Amino acid sequence: LVDGEGNSVSENVIGDSGNHGIRLWNATDNTITDNEIHGSGNDGLTVQGSTGHTVSGNTVTGADRYGLRIGFTSASTDNAFAGNTVYGSGEADLMSENDSENNHLADLVLGEGASEMVLNADLMNSSLHPTTEAPSSGEELQALDSYLEFAPVESDGVLPSSAQLEWQVDSFNFSEDEFEALGIWRYDDSGEVWVDAGALADDETELVSIEMEETGLYGLFLDLTVTGLPGDEIPDDFALDQNYPNPFNPTTNINYALPEAAEVRLEVYNMLGQQVAVLVSEQQQPGRYTVVFDARALASGVYIYRLRAGSEVFTRKMTLVK
Repeated sequence: LVDGEGNSVSENVIGDSGNHGIRLWNATDNTITDNEIHGSGNDGLTVQGSTGHTVSGNTVTGADRYGLRIGFTSASTDNAFAGNTVYGSGEADLMSENDSENNHLADLVLGEGASEMVLNADLMNSSLHPTTEAPSSGEELQALDSYLEFAPVESDGVLPSSAQLEWQVDSFNFSEDEFEALGIWRYDDSGEVWVDAGALADDETELVSIEMEETGLYGLFLDLTVTGLPGDEIPDDFALDQNYPNPFNPTTNINYALPEAAEVRLEVYNMLGQQVAVLVSEQQQPGRYTVVFDARALASGVYIYRLRAGSEVFTRKMTLVK
Protein backbone atom coordinates (compact mmCIF):
# COMPACT_ATOMS: atom_id res chain seq x y z
CA LEU A 1 0.00 0.00 0.00
CA VAL A 2 1.78 3.14 -1.20
CA ASP A 3 0.26 6.42 0.05
CA GLY A 4 -2.82 4.40 0.98
CA GLU A 5 -5.25 5.62 3.64
CA GLY A 6 -8.15 3.94 5.43
CA ASN A 7 -7.79 0.54 3.78
CA SER A 8 -8.37 -2.88 5.33
CA VAL A 9 -6.20 -5.85 4.43
CA SER A 10 -7.33 -9.00 6.22
CA GLU A 11 -7.40 -12.80 6.09
CA ASN A 12 -5.03 -13.17 3.15
CA VAL A 13 -2.45 -15.89 2.64
CA ILE A 14 0.69 -14.47 1.06
CA GLY A 15 3.43 -16.95 0.26
CA ASP A 16 6.90 -16.95 -1.27
CA SER A 17 6.86 -13.36 -2.48
CA GLY A 18 10.09 -12.21 -4.07
CA ASN A 19 10.26 -9.07 -1.93
CA HIS A 20 8.09 -7.85 0.97
CA GLY A 21 5.00 -9.81 1.96
CA ILE A 22 2.95 -6.75 2.98
CA ARG A 23 4.50 -3.29 2.75
CA LEU A 24 2.93 -0.07 4.05
CA TRP A 25 4.81 2.86 2.52
CA ASN A 26 3.96 6.48 3.38
CA ALA A 27 0.51 5.24 4.30
CA THR A 28 -1.87 6.23 7.13
CA ASP A 29 -4.69 4.72 9.17
CA ASN A 30 -4.86 1.30 7.53
CA THR A 31 -5.97 -1.93 9.23
CA ILE A 32 -3.85 -5.03 8.64
CA THR A 33 -5.34 -8.05 10.42
CA ASP A 34 -5.27 -11.86 10.45
CA ASN A 35 -3.01 -12.34 7.44
CA GLU A 36 -0.61 -15.25 6.95
CA ILE A 37 2.68 -14.22 5.37
CA HIS A 38 5.39 -16.79 4.74
CA GLY A 39 8.60 -17.19 2.79
CA SER A 40 9.08 -13.53 1.83
CA GLY A 41 12.25 -12.87 -0.16
CA ASN A 42 12.94 -9.71 1.85
CA ASP A 43 10.89 -8.66 4.90
CA GLY A 44 7.59 -10.24 5.90
CA LEU A 45 5.56 -7.22 7.07
CA THR A 46 7.07 -3.76 6.60
CA VAL A 47 5.75 -0.47 7.99
CA GLN A 48 7.75 2.26 6.25
CA GLY A 49 7.28 6.01 6.77
CA SER A 50 3.74 5.33 7.97
CA THR A 51 1.49 6.26 10.89
CA GLY A 52 -1.80 5.41 12.54
CA HIS A 53 -2.05 1.76 11.46
CA THR A 54 -3.67 -1.09 13.38
CA VAL A 55 -1.64 -4.25 12.80
CA SER A 56 -3.01 -7.28 14.65
CA GLY A 57 -3.39 -11.05 14.53
CA ASN A 58 -0.95 -11.54 11.67
CA THR A 59 1.41 -14.52 11.38
CA VAL A 60 4.75 -13.94 9.66
CA THR A 61 7.09 -16.88 9.09
CA GLY A 62 10.30 -17.57 7.22
CA ALA A 63 11.15 -14.09 5.95
CA ASP A 64 14.64 -13.92 4.44
CA ARG A 65 15.53 -10.78 6.43
CA TYR A 66 13.17 -9.36 9.07
CA GLY A 67 9.79 -10.74 10.00
CA LEU A 68 8.26 -7.48 11.26
CA ARG A 69 10.16 -4.33 10.22
CA ILE A 70 9.19 -0.89 11.48
CA GLY A 71 10.75 2.19 9.90
CA PHE A 72 12.52 0.79 6.85
CA THR A 73 14.29 3.81 5.18
CA SER A 74 12.09 6.32 7.08
CA ALA A 75 10.45 6.57 10.50
CA SER A 76 7.05 5.09 11.30
CA THR A 77 5.21 6.46 14.35
CA ASP A 78 2.08 5.97 16.42
CA ASN A 79 1.13 2.55 15.11
CA ALA A 80 -0.60 -0.13 17.20
CA PHE A 81 0.62 -3.73 17.01
CA ALA A 82 -1.23 -6.48 18.91
CA GLY A 83 -1.27 -10.27 18.89
CA ASN A 84 1.10 -10.77 15.97
CA THR A 85 3.24 -13.92 15.65
CA VAL A 86 6.67 -13.80 14.02
CA TYR A 87 9.26 -16.57 13.71
CA GLY A 88 11.86 -18.17 11.48
CA SER A 89 13.29 -14.91 10.11
CA GLY A 90 16.75 -14.92 8.55
CA GLU A 91 18.21 -11.90 10.40
CA ALA A 92 15.79 -10.97 13.21
CA ASP A 93 12.12 -11.47 13.93
CA LEU A 94 11.62 -7.80 14.89
CA MET A 95 13.40 -4.65 13.71
CA SER A 96 12.65 -1.01 14.60
CA GLU A 97 14.83 1.65 13.00
CA ASN A 98 15.20 5.25 11.72
CA ASP A 99 13.91 6.77 14.97
CA SER A 100 10.50 5.11 14.70
CA GLU A 101 8.73 5.83 17.99
CA ASN A 102 5.44 5.40 19.86
CA ASN A 103 4.91 1.98 18.31
CA HIS A 104 3.67 -0.23 21.14
CA LEU A 105 3.76 -3.98 20.56
CA ALA A 106 1.38 -5.97 22.78
CA ASP A 107 1.15 -9.78 23.05
CA LEU A 108 3.85 -10.20 20.43
CA VAL A 109 4.75 -13.88 19.95
CA LEU A 110 8.33 -14.33 18.79
CA GLY A 111 9.84 -17.68 17.90
CA GLU A 112 8.25 -21.10 17.81
CA GLY A 113 8.46 -24.29 19.79
CA ALA A 114 11.19 -24.18 22.42
CA SER A 115 12.11 -20.58 21.58
CA GLU A 116 8.54 -19.18 21.69
CA MET A 117 7.98 -16.20 23.97
CA VAL A 118 5.27 -13.58 24.44
CA LEU A 119 6.38 -9.96 24.84
CA ASN A 120 5.11 -6.43 25.26
CA ALA A 121 7.66 -3.96 23.91
CA ASP A 122 8.39 -0.30 23.29
CA LEU A 123 11.60 -0.06 21.34
CA MET A 124 13.27 2.31 18.91
CA ASN A 125 16.31 1.57 16.77
CA SER A 126 16.63 -2.00 18.06
CA SER A 127 16.19 -5.58 16.91
CA LEU A 128 14.96 -8.66 18.81
CA HIS A 129 15.41 -12.30 17.90
CA PRO A 130 14.65 -15.43 20.01
CA THR A 131 17.00 -18.38 20.18
CA THR A 132 17.29 -21.74 21.92
CA GLU A 133 21.09 -21.81 22.01
CA ALA A 134 22.96 -20.33 24.95
CA PRO A 135 26.14 -20.89 27.00
CA SER A 136 25.90 -22.86 30.23
CA SER A 137 24.62 -20.91 33.26
CA GLY A 138 26.47 -22.91 35.92
CA GLU A 139 25.06 -24.26 39.17
CA GLU A 140 23.64 -21.06 40.69
CA LEU A 141 21.14 -20.34 37.90
CA GLN A 142 18.37 -22.59 36.61
CA ALA A 143 17.92 -21.95 32.89
CA LEU A 144 14.34 -21.79 31.62
CA ASP A 145 15.46 -22.22 27.98
CA SER A 146 13.99 -18.87 26.93
CA TYR A 147 16.58 -16.57 25.32
CA LEU A 148 16.43 -13.35 23.33
CA GLU A 149 19.11 -11.63 21.25
CA PHE A 150 18.95 -7.83 21.55
CA ALA A 151 20.88 -5.43 19.32
CA PRO A 152 20.70 -1.61 19.23
CA VAL A 153 20.67 -0.11 15.72
CA GLU A 154 22.49 3.13 14.92
CA SER A 155 20.53 6.16 13.70
CA ASP A 156 22.62 9.10 12.46
CA GLY A 157 25.58 7.55 14.23
CA VAL A 158 23.84 7.41 17.61
CA LEU A 159 22.74 4.26 19.46
CA PRO A 160 19.44 4.24 21.37
CA SER A 161 19.61 4.62 25.14
CA SER A 162 17.44 1.58 25.87
CA ALA A 163 14.45 -0.57 24.96
CA GLN A 164 11.53 -1.27 27.30
CA LEU A 165 10.41 -4.89 27.39
CA GLU A 166 7.92 -7.01 29.31
CA TRP A 167 8.37 -10.79 29.15
CA GLN A 168 5.13 -12.71 29.80
CA VAL A 169 5.72 -15.78 32.01
CA ASP A 170 2.22 -16.99 32.91
CA SER A 171 2.75 -20.25 31.00
CA PHE A 172 5.46 -21.33 33.48
CA ASN A 173 3.04 -21.46 36.46
CA PHE A 174 5.68 -20.17 38.88
CA SER A 175 5.14 -20.37 42.62
CA GLU A 176 5.45 -17.28 44.83
CA ASP A 177 8.94 -18.36 45.91
CA GLU A 178 10.01 -18.89 42.31
CA PHE A 179 8.88 -15.37 41.39
CA GLU A 180 11.23 -14.09 44.09
CA ALA A 181 14.08 -15.84 42.30
CA LEU A 182 12.98 -15.08 38.72
CA GLY A 183 14.91 -12.64 36.59
CA ILE A 184 16.64 -11.86 33.33
CA TRP A 185 20.38 -12.27 32.94
CA ARG A 186 22.66 -11.07 30.12
CA TYR A 187 25.60 -13.07 28.85
CA ASP A 188 28.89 -11.19 29.17
CA ASP A 189 31.08 -12.44 26.32
CA SER A 190 34.27 -10.90 27.72
CA GLY A 191 33.91 -12.64 31.08
CA GLU A 192 32.07 -15.66 29.70
CA VAL A 193 29.54 -15.37 32.52
CA TRP A 194 25.84 -14.53 32.96
CA VAL A 195 25.22 -11.22 34.78
CA ASP A 196 22.01 -9.96 36.38
CA ALA A 197 20.35 -7.51 33.96
CA GLY A 198 18.24 -5.84 36.65
CA ALA A 199 14.79 -7.10 35.69
CA LEU A 200 11.68 -6.80 37.87
CA ALA A 201 9.37 -9.83 38.21
CA ASP A 202 5.74 -9.18 39.22
CA ASP A 203 3.79 -12.22 40.42
CA GLU A 204 0.45 -10.39 40.07
CA THR A 205 0.79 -9.44 36.40
CA GLU A 206 3.11 -12.40 35.67
CA LEU A 207 5.42 -10.08 33.75
CA VAL A 208 9.18 -9.65 33.96
CA SER A 209 10.10 -6.07 33.04
CA ILE A 210 13.50 -4.90 31.85
CA GLU A 211 15.18 -1.91 30.28
CA MET A 212 17.69 -3.33 27.81
CA GLU A 213 20.73 -1.16 27.19
CA GLU A 214 23.53 -3.44 26.02
CA THR A 215 23.84 -5.62 22.95
CA GLY A 216 23.78 -9.30 23.75
CA LEU A 217 21.98 -12.47 24.66
CA TYR A 218 19.37 -12.25 27.42
CA GLY A 219 17.67 -15.17 29.15
CA LEU A 220 15.10 -16.05 31.80
CA PHE A 221 16.55 -17.79 34.86
CA LEU A 222 15.75 -18.78 38.42
CA ASP A 223 18.43 -17.71 40.88
CA LEU A 224 19.05 -20.81 42.99
CA THR A 225 20.86 -18.77 45.65
CA VAL A 226 17.67 -16.93 46.63
CA THR A 227 16.41 -17.94 50.09
CA GLY A 228 13.14 -19.82 50.01
CA LEU A 229 13.50 -21.18 46.51
CA PRO A 230 12.66 -24.90 46.28
CA GLY A 231 15.95 -26.76 46.33
CA ASP A 232 17.54 -24.77 49.18
CA GLU A 233 16.51 -27.46 51.69
CA ILE A 234 16.15 -31.22 51.56
CA PRO A 235 12.49 -32.04 50.81
CA ASP A 236 10.35 -33.77 53.43
CA ASP A 237 8.73 -36.17 50.96
CA PHE A 238 9.13 -37.74 47.55
CA ALA A 239 7.17 -35.74 44.97
CA LEU A 240 6.58 -35.41 41.23
CA ASP A 241 5.23 -32.02 40.12
CA GLN A 242 3.02 -31.17 37.16
CA ASN A 243 5.17 -30.28 34.19
CA TYR A 244 5.35 -26.67 33.01
CA PRO A 245 4.42 -25.30 30.63
CA ASN A 246 1.48 -27.60 29.93
CA PRO A 247 0.26 -27.95 27.20
CA PHE A 248 3.72 -27.54 25.63
CA ASN A 249 5.55 -27.50 22.28
CA PRO A 250 8.11 -28.99 22.04
CA THR A 251 9.87 -28.72 25.43
CA THR A 252 8.62 -28.74 29.02
CA ASN A 253 10.11 -28.85 32.52
CA ILE A 254 9.52 -31.73 34.95
CA ASN A 255 10.35 -31.16 38.64
CA TYR A 256 10.66 -33.85 41.32
CA ALA A 257 11.87 -34.08 44.90
CA LEU A 258 13.92 -36.68 46.78
CA PRO A 259 14.07 -36.61 50.61
CA GLU A 260 16.79 -39.28 50.57
CA ALA A 261 19.25 -40.84 48.16
CA ALA A 262 17.57 -43.21 45.73
CA GLU A 263 17.87 -45.01 42.43
CA VAL A 264 15.80 -42.76 40.14
CA ARG A 265 14.16 -43.55 36.82
CA LEU A 266 12.00 -40.97 34.99
CA GLU A 267 10.23 -42.33 31.91
CA VAL A 268 7.68 -41.12 29.38
CA TYR A 269 4.95 -43.29 27.82
CA ASN A 270 2.32 -42.75 25.16
CA MET A 271 -1.33 -43.62 25.79
CA LEU A 272 -0.75 -47.12 24.36
CA GLY A 273 1.68 -47.83 27.17
CA GLN A 274 4.73 -47.70 24.91
CA GLN A 275 7.85 -46.15 26.36
CA VAL A 276 8.96 -43.17 24.26
CA ALA A 277 11.74 -41.69 26.44
CA VAL A 278 13.94 -42.35 29.46
CA LEU A 279 14.89 -38.99 30.97
CA VAL A 280 16.72 -40.15 34.11
CA SER A 281 18.23 -43.49 35.10
CA GLU A 282 20.78 -43.14 37.89
CA GLN A 283 21.42 -42.93 41.62
CA GLN A 284 20.70 -39.41 42.91
CA GLN A 285 21.26 -37.56 46.18
CA PRO A 286 18.50 -35.83 48.23
CA GLY A 287 17.26 -32.57 46.72
CA ARG A 288 15.01 -31.05 44.09
CA TYR A 289 15.59 -31.72 40.41
CA THR A 290 14.41 -30.29 37.10
CA VAL A 291 14.53 -32.23 33.83
CA VAL A 292 13.78 -30.71 30.41
CA PHE A 293 11.78 -33.03 28.16
CA ASP A 294 12.18 -32.38 24.41
CA ALA A 295 9.29 -33.92 22.44
CA ARG A 296 10.02 -32.49 19.02
CA ALA A 297 10.27 -36.03 17.57
CA LEU A 298 6.84 -37.03 18.93
CA ALA A 299 3.32 -36.47 17.64
CA SER A 300 0.75 -34.28 19.38
CA GLY A 301 -1.18 -36.01 22.12
CA VAL A 302 -1.36 -36.91 25.79
CA TYR A 303 1.66 -38.59 27.38
CA ILE A 304 2.28 -40.13 30.79
CA TYR A 305 5.48 -39.48 32.71
CA ARG A 306 6.42 -41.81 35.56
CA LEU A 307 8.94 -41.36 38.35
CA ARG A 308 10.38 -44.37 40.20
CA ALA A 309 12.47 -43.36 43.22
CA GLY A 310 13.40 -46.30 45.41
CA SER A 311 10.10 -47.97 46.28
CA GLU A 312 8.05 -44.86 45.41
CA VAL A 313 6.20 -44.54 42.09
CA PHE A 314 4.42 -41.42 40.77
CA THR A 315 2.68 -40.75 37.46
CA ARG A 316 1.25 -37.65 35.80
CA LYS A 317 -0.11 -36.69 32.38
CA MET A 318 1.09 -33.95 30.02
CA THR A 319 -0.18 -32.68 26.68
CA LEU A 320 1.96 -32.02 23.61
CA VAL A 321 0.32 -29.64 21.12
CA LYS A 322 2.06 -28.92 17.79
